Amino acid sequence: MSRVFFATIFLFVFFTPVVAEAQFIGQSQEFFIDKQYDSQGRERTSATLLKISGRALIYVDSAWWEAQNPFPQNEARRALEALAAEFDGAIYPTLTRIFGSERKPGIDNNERITILFHPMKENGGGYTNHADGYSTLQVPASNMREMVYLNTDALGNDLLKSFLAHEFIHLITFNQKDILRNVSEDVWLNEARAEYAPTLMGYDSADAGNLKNRVQRFVRDPSTSLLEWTNTEKDYAVANLFAQYMVDHYKLDILVDSLQSPEVGVASLNYALVKNGYKKTFGEIFSDWVVAVLVNDCSLGTVYCYTNPLLENMRIVPQSNFLPTSGTSTLSLAGSAKDWNPAWYRVIGGNGALSVEFQGNPRARFAVPYVLEDFEGNLVVRSLEIDENQKGSIKIPNFSTYRSVTIIPFPQTNNQRTKNLPVYQFVVTLSTSLAPQIPGTPSSLTEGQIQAILSLLATFGADSSLIQNVGVALRGGFTAPPTPGSQGIPSDFTFMRNLQLGAIGEDVRYLQMLLNANAGTRVADTGPGAPGNETATFGPLTRSALIRFQELHAQEILAPWNLSQGTGIVGPTTREKLNALL
Repeated sequence: MSRVFFATIFLFVFFTPVVAEAQFIGQSQEFFIDKQYDSQGRERTSATLLKISGRALIYVDSAWWEAQNPFPQNEARRALEALAAEFDGAIYPTLTRIFGSERKPGIDNNERITILFHPMKENGGGYTNHADGYSTLQVPASNMREMVYLNTDALGNDLLKSFLAHEFIHLITFNQKDILRNVSEDVWLNEARAEYAPTLMGYDSADAGNLKNRVQRFVRDPSTSLLEWTNTEKDYAVANLFAQYMVDHYKLDILVDSLQSPEVGVASLNYALVKNGYKKTFGEIFSDWVVAVLVNDCSLGTVYCYTNPLLENMRIVPQSNFLPTSGTSTLSLAGSAKDWNPAWYRVIGGNGALSVEFQGNPRARFAVPYVLEDFEGNLVVRSLEIDENQKGSIKIPNFSTYRSVTIIPFPQTNNQRTKNLPVYQFVVTLSTSLAPQIPGTPSSLTEGQIQAILSLLATFGADSSLIQNVGVALRGGFTAPPTPGSQGIPSDFTFMRNLQLGAIGEDVRYLQMLLNANAGTRVADTGPGAPGNETATFGPLTRSALIRFQELHAQEILAPWNLSQGTGIVGPTTREKLNALL
C-alpha cells in the first residue's frame, strides 16, 4: 500500500456570498489547484462534472479523463458512484452529527460540497484550501466553493473513503472554528481529528487501512514533535496515534468539545478535559502516552495501553544502550529535542546500584518518565523529579536484578508555538557502583593471566565470539586498551552499545579508526578525528562519516529497516557490520 499524506492550507480573509450556478453532468469548469501537490505543478486545470449526488458535485480533471481508455473510464465511474453513495449515506451524516456541520449553504449558495479529482504527486491523498471559502474579491485564486481535492490515483484504491472522510473533517473544522468562532485551529490538532475520521467510520482493519499505514510509519521513527507541523508522513503518524490514545481513554467527546470551543490547540483540549470532568491536563496525558507507546500494557495501568484492538500489538522499539555487568561504568546519553518531542533510551546491563542524573537546558521545562523492567517482565513506571534548574536524579539499588530501565525525556516548555520550535539540549548520565570484590574473582587477574586463559580457550577450540565475551567479562566488563603508542584496535574488541552524537568512550575512538580505514568514509583529513588523531568524542564529523558508511553498506545496514538514507546512529545492524569488519 502506498504511503499517503494530507494537507490543509489556511488563509485569513473575509467572506462575501455569491449566487450558485446551475450544474449538469458533462459540464466543464475551470479550477484553481495547488501546484505544490499537482503532479505537473499546475496552478489551474479544467475539470468535467461526472457525478451529482444529494451531497456532492464530483469533478474529474478533463485532460486526465480524456487520456483514459473506455475500460478505466468505466472503472472510474463505478468508483465515483460508490464514493458518492458512501459520502451521502455514511460519511456526511455521521461526521456532521458528531462534529457539527460544514458551512451550508457554502459561499456558492449550494448545499453540496465540490470534490475535484486531479493527478497529484506520489503519495498524495488529498488536500483542502480554506481560501476557497472566500470570494475572489478577497482571494483571487479562490474557487468560491466548499471544496476538497482528491488524487486521481486514489480512484479504485481501498483508501479512497478514508481520504474523503479526512478532508471533509477539514471543511467542518473551517466552519466550526474560522467561520463560527473567528479562530484558526492549530494544524496538528486539525490533522489529528481528520486522522481519526477513518477509524470512526470503521474503514481501518488489521490488514489494511489508514491506521495500519500510520502505525508502520510511527514505529519506524516515533521521535518527532506532536505540535510542530512540517507536513511530513511522520507528522500525520504521530497525530493519528495520539488522537487514537485520547479517544481510547477520554472518549470522542474530547475531540468534539475541543472543536466546538473558542480555544485552539492544547488550550482547547484542556478546556474539553475540564468540561468532561477529567482532572488530568494535556501535559500529564502526553506523559502517559509516551509510556503507553513503549509498553502498551493495560495490566500496568489503564493509561499505559491502547484499547482499540487494532493497536493491541503496537509498540515502539527504543534505542538500546549497554552497561558492563561487572565493575564500575559510566554512560552519558546526550540529546536534543523540540517541545513535545520524546526520546526513548533503554539501558541494559549494569552492576550494583545505578545512579541516573538528568540535566536539561535551563531555558526549557522537561518531563522525564522512566520504566523499570525486571527479568520476569514486570514493569514499574516512575518519573524523575526535575527542579527549576532542569536537574533530576534517582538511584536504583541492585540494578543487576532488573533487565532494563527506559528513560523518556521530553521538553514541555511551550503549548502554543507550533512551528520553528527551538531545540533544547539534555544529557542523561548513568553510572554503576562497584560490586563487592571476592578474592580470586576475575577482576583481580592481570592482563597476562587473562591472555593465558583466552589462549587456553582457543586451544580447546572455543569460537571467537565466546573468547571475546570471556575477555570482556574477565576485564570487569571493559576491553583492553590499545598498546601505548599503537593506533590499532584491540583484537578482542567488540562494539557492544549504540552510539550517536554526543557519545564519549574508547569505542568511539575505535569507530573513527574503522571509518578512517576507507577514504570514502574518513572522519576528517586533518585535525581531530583524522587518521592517527582519532578522538573519544562522537561529534558531527563522525556522524557524517558514519552516514556515508551506512549508505555504502545500505543492503546490510539500512534495508532491514526499510531505510534509504543513513541515520548517523550505531544501532543493531550497523554494529553487526562494524563487528564483522573487525
